[in-house]
Amino acid sequence: MIKKISKVLRMFTFLLVLMLLMIIVTNIFVPTYVQWRWDSDSTTNSFYELEKDTVDVLVVGPSVSAAAINPMELYKKQGICSYNLSIIHEPMIGTYYWLKEACETQNPKLVVVEIQIGARKNPKKEERFRLCYDYMRFGKNKIEMAQKYCEYDDEANIVEYLFPMTMFHDRWKEFTELNYIENKSSTRGFNALVRTYKKGFDGTDMSSEDMPEQYSEIDYEYLEKTIKFCQEQKMEVLLLRTPDPTWTVEKHNVIERCAEKYDVSFLDCNEKSTFEKIGIDWKVDGNDSQHLNYHGASKFTKYLGEYLTDNYELEDHRGEKEEEKLGYDFEGYKRYMDNSKELEKQIKAGKQLWKE
Repeated sequence: MIKKISKVLRMFTFLLVLMLLMIIVTNIFVPTYVQWRWDSDSTTNSFYELEKDTVDVLVVGPSVSAAAINPMELYKKQGICSYNLSIIHEPMIGTYYWLKEACETQNPKLVVVEIQIGARKNPKKEERFRLCYDYMRFGKNKIEMAQKYCEYDDEANIVEYLFPMTMFHDRWKEFTELNYIENKSSTRGFNALVRTYKKGFDGTDMSSEDMPEQYSEIDYEYLEKTIKFCQEQKMEVLLLRTPDPTWTVEKHNVIERCAEKYDVSFLDCNEKSTFEKIGIDWKVDGNDSQHLNYHGASKFTKYLGEYLTDNYELEDHRGEKEEEKLGYDFEGYKRYMDNSKELEKQIKAGKQLWKE
């Protein structure tokens, strides 16, 4: 009997060690994708290192909110302790599960949900979903996200999601020392974009009651799930649409109807009067047809910070002891912004530093 128990324990230990090795090796083999432009890898790594229950405002969503909301400036100007957990190409199912993952260690008072994808015409392609999935640590939320996504997408392979080594085993040929370095964010998830877009935009008239002919059912379903989860956890929720020339009144109406259904706030910053208050000049402040550059992010973050302090009871955490406890790295942030400004100068001088 003792021999059988010992054999079972050895087998269990072997399987446990094998699983841990698989997780470690997988993290090395999984690509960092467009790490040079969108710091989702750094964003998630640094989020996992935060002290428990130190985030009052959590931002979730895709790249448009990563480029628009700067938690460092929210802290400097209003004392709001926030984190921008927005991840490149994130569909609403990704937003939902990243919110659940965040709430394993944080208990935010307010969740700001960028809803660009909530009224999208068609779901994002599977390879786009992969970009937000791979950054999550292995655990129950990651497993469930893979299961639910593969139930929806018949072509998605659950084995490739749970065991990415089956997809990325040939990547050892591409390895550099960067594959063994864990990237960290000095901006608490903000991504400073540095290009300018020469087409103008002055906001959208939202007076029409038109609805789109179709919109992605799965994205809308997970928008509703996200709101319900916040309400179940007693967290306030703000549905947010950052400035974006491609946004339409039809999409606005889909989200407005959802906000009314669940009695939550919806702030659409593309509405003409709101857009004017922010003071965005898209020819100066736009990075491309959808994202703000860091100049636009500065204006938008200022407006958002004032909106949050006017509409929510949020503690002012400013103070040297608080900064150390909350993990604010202002020296690293200054270096990051200085590097961004230098990159902007080089681009304006006509130096092509990456392929679009």
